[in-house]
Formats: sequence, C-alpha cells, structure tokens
Amino acid sequence: MFFSYSLCQFFFARAGDHFDKNKVLTISFITQGICFLCLGLQEYYEQNVKSVYYMCWLVVGISQSIVFPILVSVIGSWFPRKTRGRVTGGWATCTNVGDIIGQ
Repeated sequence: MFFSYSLCQFFFARAGDHFDKNKVLTISFITQGICFLCLGLQEYYEQNVKSVYYMCWLVVGISQSIVFPILVSVIGSWFPRKTRGRVTGGWATCTNVGDIIGQ
C-alpha cells in the first residue's frame, strides 16, 4: 500500500485541481470501502487469496494518495491566510501526536 500511495502522490496530487473535489473524494472513499469490504468478505468466507489481498491494498493506496492533497486544499480554504499554516500544521501532526499519547 505504501509503495502505491507514495508513487501515486506524484501523479494524482493535482486531481483536485482539475476535477470537482467532492466527486473525487467521494469516488476515493467509495473505492476504499469496496476494497475493505472485499478484504473482509475474503476473510469471512476463508478464501485467503494473496493476489486479491495485494490487489485490494494496491487500490487502497492509489485511492488514498488522492485524498491528502485535496483535504489540505479544502482545509486551507476554510481559514484565512494568516492562520492557515498553523491550522494545517496542527491537522497534519494530529495522527503522530495521537500515536504518542496513545502509547
């Protein structure tokens, strides 16, 4: 997943600039949901096929690579230019801080 995520960041980062942000995010989240459903059903029916597993994680990585740049753009447009850096920085570090506190 991380390989497809990092590689596709270069290609899909501008998708939100060229297409409607809401539609791109909706398609990305639906795609991720379908992949996670396939992974769950594969486990439920005890059909552990590695190619399906890898393909689902590849598609999840690709669809998640589109989300971060668009969310940065959306959050940036909500706040005035003066406080935009502080808000974006706080939002970007929240998962790391949560991991530290949760440990």
